[in-house]
Amino acid sequence: MSPSQPRPARPIRRDGPTRATRLLAVAVATTGLLAAPLAATGSAAADEQSRAGGAARQQTVIAVDAAKRRTRMAPALLGINHRFPKNGYGLWDVRGTATDRDDRPHPTAVRHIRRAGVQSLRYPGGTTAAMYKWKDAIGPSAGRACQIEGHGNRVDGFKGHDDRLAYGPDEFMEVVEATGAAPLIMMPFVNQSPQDAADWVEYMNDPVGGKNPGGGINWADRRAKAGGHPRPYDVQRWEVGNESHVAPFRYDFAVGVSKQVEQYAEGGVRTIGGESTNTEKLGRDCAHPGDGKPATGRRYQEFETLYTPVHRVDAVRVGERTRPWRQVSQQQLSHPVRNDLEGKRVFAVDKVAGRIIFGTVEPSLTADQRPVVPAEGDIVTADYTNRFQGFFAFARAMHAVDPDIKVCATWGTPLFAQQYGRRDYDCSSAHPLTNFSKAPAREWAGPLEGHDRMMLGLAERRADVRALQAAQPDRTPLWLTEFQAIHGYGRAFPGWSASVSNAVYMSAQWATWLEMGIPWGNGGDLLGRGVGSVFGQPNGNFVFSAEAHARETISPMFQAGGQVVASSVKRNPQREPQLRNAGAYGALTVVASRGRRGELYLLVVNKLPTKDVKTTVRMAGFRARGTATVRRVAGKSFQQFNKPGKPATVAMQRSERRVQRDSFTATFPAHSVTVVRMPRR
Repeated sequence: MSPSQPRPARPIRRDGPTRATRLLAVAVATTGLLAAPLAATGSAAADEQSRAGGAARQQTVIAVDAAKRRTRMAPALLGINHRFPKNGYGLWDVRGTATDRDDRPHPTAVRHIRRAGVQSLRYPGGTTAAMYKWKDAIGPSAGRACQIEGHGNRVDGFKGHDDRLAYGPDEFMEVVEATGAAPLIMMPFVNQSPQDAADWVEYMNDPVGGKNPGGGINWADRRAKAGGHPRPYDVQRWEVGNESHVAPFRYDFAVGVSKQVEQYAEGGVRTIGGESTNTEKLGRDCAHPGDGKPATGRRYQEFETLYTPVHRVDAVRVGERTRPWRQVSQQQLSHPVRNDLEGKRVFAVDKVAGRIIFGTVEPSLTADQRPVVPAEGDIVTADYTNRFQGFFAFARAMHAVDPDIKVCATWGTPLFAQQYGRRDYDCSSAHPLTNFSKAPAREWAGPLEGHDRMMLGLAERRADVRALQAAQPDRTPLWLTEFQAIHGYGRAFPGWSASVSNAVYMSAQWATWLEMGIPWGNGGDLLGRGVGSVFGQPNGNFVFSAEAHARETISPMFQAGGQVVASSVKRNPQREPQLRNAGAYGALTVVASRGRRGELYLLVVNKLPTKDVKTTVRMAGFRARGTATVRRVAGKSFQQFNKPGKPATVAMQRSERRVQRDSFTATFPAHSVTVVRMPRR
């Protein structure tokens, strides 16, 4: 199998160290965010060796003990998060070419995914998919319903997606089959039910002619007809919700973090309007603007609540009138004359769909025979309650369909495990993001500060993950289903998220997660709105980014499997940027592994922006044989990035070198990612 065609990852059932062998984490606030912004900035002047003093001038030593095994290698760590809108940001090709069929994974994207060694893919995304309804995303794409964008709030509202929705669950699985990646599905929690989750598991995993465990619709038959896929997809990894611990994405949970984590775990009630919260200005066609969706004045109108299902509607008001309209049944509203509703201000409710209905579709009625409807331009508001189920109800319903799947809790702080660690659950997932979203942390003085801020964030994310691991119950693994740096200051550091700095940042995280025994990870975004995604922008403007080359560099180490072995760095040079509320970071991050065939891999990430590091590599428990292969990504500057439509300025380099049986010397260039593969004697 060629380097451009990586071996598909074998599903990983359970991995990582037990609680008894984990290091205790530094205490952190259980209500803190893994995506918390970094500290305020100051001068970007720095001296890599100021903290190390004279020791920094001594040669650095990388020590590897191949006889001391730590954790299993985890190929699925080399995954990517992706999102459903805009046909998967161009991942799904609806047009094709004169020689290629349409409605298929874009061939360039497939080649890039395979070349970069991507081992897992997440669908339908994170926050953007928090209100995704999968049942509206199957069948012919022209007939698919709209979707609510998960990014939003009560003031600004929530926009709707009503076009370019061809990238649904079946299309996602076609990408999975074309690339050999392993799938992970995020089951939306905000406006879906455990039955919806169980139905999705049935759609993906139940065989045609199977038991139809949920009754009602036979979802395996529907898959065979709507998705054209008689065989089960056998999706083994699921998670329920996305970042419910993050304040903007709690979606009207109760006040108080302990109560909020209880609502995520056990379910609860959202009370919208009345005395507890502001009344909701209703939306329509998946769009929920903050100031409401104006009425059309037509004889039949539907409006939508943000949350479904609706348990009880307490009041509906239209326009400037403060007096609520009267609720009737849908059957009564469909026969207004028979039920004496002519000229009455009434509405009906479809509780499951969260629809507030006015008027009638009956064309034979005169204007006097119809109920009153909202006038054109009126804003409709509602007070209602939404009863929702929690993680444990979702997991039970999903396991009832397929007992072999793994279902992860997604409350991303130690609080969930601290409150519910005695309960039985498969796994937890978290998002250790380095977030520069708030000023002044994002207002870098220039590219150098941007680079340093990313590198300083690595230690903070490691501490976050250590705290999560320490809180986890024994043999309950932690997955990292999103990790990257976000919201950097592009005015000061153009192209920062596509730069060599970002490739170094991501590679240092992969090395760290391997060392910590994390079995599954989805880092970065596959395609997106700008050059910062792993493969660039949609609409054919693909690019093999610096991060993609870093993945290409390290993927043979992941694909080789085997075991992570002991490694350390002695006299690691330190860089101490002169930034307010900032410390120092070590130059090198390293991790070593023994492949299934006995070969030794060494991944070395030099995080320094301008300084090479000379080292001696010493190996115990392993004897190398002659010639080692070296794969490396460096670039002439940490600021470099590859631009769509332009010749690549950053690429992977391959070389060979002689090594002694138990040691060799090496210089690791500034801002570089290097993998050395040594065959055994």
